[in-house]
Amino acid sequence: MVIILPFAEKDGIFHYNSTLVIDANGKILGTYRKIHIPAYFTTDLKGGTGSFERLYFAPGNLGFPIFNTAFGRLGVQICYDRMYPEGYCSLALKGAEIVYNPTNYATYGLNYRVKAWGRLLIARAYENGFFVVAPNKAGVENGRNNVGRSLIISPIGGEILAEAQTEKDELIVAGVDLDDVIKAHRRLPFWCDRRPDQYKVLLY
Repeated sequence: MVIILPFAEKDGIFHYNSTLVIDANGKILGTYRKIHIPAYFTTDLKGGTGSFERLYFAPGNLGFPIFNTAFGRLGVQICYDRMYPEGYCSLALKGAEIVYNPTNYATYGLNYRVKAWGRLLIARAYENGFFVVAPNKAGVENGRNNVGRSLIISPIGGEILAEAQTEKDELIVAGVDLDDVIKAHRRLPFWCDRRPDQYKVLLY
């Protein structure tokens, strides 16, 4: 079993929203630190006061590593990272076959947030040609209603292979064929038509 373990990491005077990757033989392969930390915002919406993540976590500084595990080449993005396609594209260009996206996503009483939950992740899987596994916190905590609906998504058309159905702790399982990554790349070889020379605005 390969373990993808989100945790709060301390390194010197800094703290990071991190994920540890442990291979099937128990060897620690490395850590991904969340790159995109939400800006401060407050809200009077149901179930939350907003996000103050920048008050306690520093932005990640390890880039977008690939972890070569017993079960394939893995990448990690965390929660809010899903809003930024650049990280996923970077992982795809490095050869990721599966990208894990542990998430803590709440409704704040807004129904559209429930509907929007999986859309970006489906797009990330399809546009980059890799599997996306997205565990999301479920249930109610201190009035905060978490969406749940953890997902396993195929690179072939962004098909949802498994989805949690309840608002409680739930285990979802899906068989994945890594040959589908090769098939997806053949059907949509996006790297052939990239124009990095035209993307300079993204560096600012």
